[in-house]
Amino acid sequence: MKRILSCILLVSVLFCILTLGIVSAVITCVNGEDRMFRISSVTNAHAEKWVQTNYGEEICYEDYFQGYGSGVRGCAGGNKILGISGDTNAHVEIPTQSNYESVCYGDLTCKAVQGQCNDTDLGVGTDYSVIVSLADEENSHVSLAYVYPYRICCKGPHSPICNYDGVCDYLSRGETAQNCPDDCVCGNGQIDAGEVCDIGDDPEDPSDDVFTIPGFDCTDLDYSSGPLYCAEGCMSYDVSSCEVECDDGILSPGETCEPSLDPDGADCNDAEGYPGTRQCSNVTCNWVCDTGLFCGDTIFTSPPEECEIDDEESCEEHDFESGLEVTCDEDTCKWDTSQCVGKLTFCEKHEPFTYEHPDESGNYFSPMRCVEYNLVYPGSSKAEEREELCLGDCVAGASVPVNNGYAGTNLFSSGCAWDSDGTDGGQCYFYFERNEGDRCRTDFVSEADCEPDDSFREVTINASAVGGGTWTCDAGCGEDTCTSQIYCPTVIRLPFFGWVAFVSGIFLIGIIYMFNFARKR
Repeated sequence: MKRILSCILLVSVLFCILTLGIVSAVITCVNGEDRMFRISSVTNAHAEKWVQTNYGEEICYEDYFQGYGSGVRGCAGGNKILGISGDTNAHVEIPTQSNYESVCYGDLTCKAVQGQCNDTDLGVGTDYSVIVSLADEENSHVSLAYVYPYRICCKGPHSPICNYDGVCDYLSRGETAQNCPDDCVCGNGQIDAGEVCDIGDDPEDPSDDVFTIPGFDCTDLDYSSGPLYCAEGCMSYDVSSCEVECDDGILSPGETCEPSLDPDGADCNDAEGYPGTRQCSNVTCNWVCDTGLFCGDTIFTSPPEECEIDDEESCEEHDFESGLEVTCDEDTCKWDTSQCVGKLTFCEKHEPFTYEHPDESGNYFSPMRCVEYNLVYPGSSKAEEREELCLGDCVAGASVPVNNGYAGTNLFSSGCAWDSDGTDGGQCYFYFERNEGDRCRTDFVSEADCEPDDSFREVTINASAVGGGTWTCDAGCGEDTCTSQIYCPTVIRLPFFGWVAFVSGIFLIGIIYMFNFARKR
């Protein structure tokens, strides 16, 4: 009888193990789609990823090519634009280097050349557009146009805006000094689109092509004094000779206050970091917080601190595959991840992606179309994760036209895109282009329920132009509204046996055997 009871108990434990294994496994560009990355200024800049919002210079697909981008940022083929050393305030490297995390976009093909992007001898041509230029092959600052020697040239499914005909045509083509420096030439004696000044010959020294701007000096830019020059690339001023004098009654660049103009004693704001009252330094003309708190005082103050000097964490805790420990920078009290390698993408970090059945049946499904990405991260509090999932297109097949109810053929481009004006902070949708630049989106008007004996369900979809366009959108049947058949959601088969279940099962089995052994004695 005891053996029978023991067998029953063991069977019960194994059942619990399997059940536990199942439970433990459920653990500004157009609509933001065209943004490839951002930089801090037009030249001598740092870079940041497309999802960051610290820098104002957006590098947008539509500014270089005659159409909208796909919004897909996964790396495939030769679509790597450059490498980036961090999320923001980052240095960059040319696409053939592999020291940094890759920045990729859509169906681009990119190369780094030391020359012009239309030079066929360098493996590029008139179907390429310059995106940015780098000062060096790695650990580099970045600039627009041809300012630096390493030029990132890319081609894609759309023709470049620059047609390399020697004419700076802004009105009909949108050519500027940034996207077409071959036609909008810096140094041609006139200010073309995208330029703020132009470089010419110094009248006193014709060999010197960086000269002062007549009738315009540093005081026009709120500096105290000095001559103003046109910077290389003609997209900004060279203020290296401009002078700043603290407490001259002029709030100059680099100053946040003037002692004679700004009273002391106000509360410190977020820019000063630590809480307290502030004073304007008569040496630097910048606000200083009088708090007694500082980086390294062993008091963790957040914000602005992320850590204290002796703190350490692992690279895995910061979403890297491996590396040495993450330490706390002794000057800034920010985490230093420079010794980590293999930054995980959003898709790699969070897969698999599932959503629960609306009737709370306990079933979990994998998203099979763009609109179902919205179900994985519902609500306004998860809009950022929803956008990354959508534009990263993390689930294979979710952006395939037929899975999204589009039954037409001969599409120029298609995929998942992000509508930042959608409900709850933004929504994912399926887009397509039958003709270059004529972007349309589809929305489900109605959906039939899935039947137990049928893998398909009937849907009605409506196609409409994106961005207020006037072109006609065919939903795949010759009309803007069509009826189509799509697959029913796929039930996720969660892992059958997890490590938590395994350890728990072994522990329970050990207790049972110890109990039986003790009773026999």
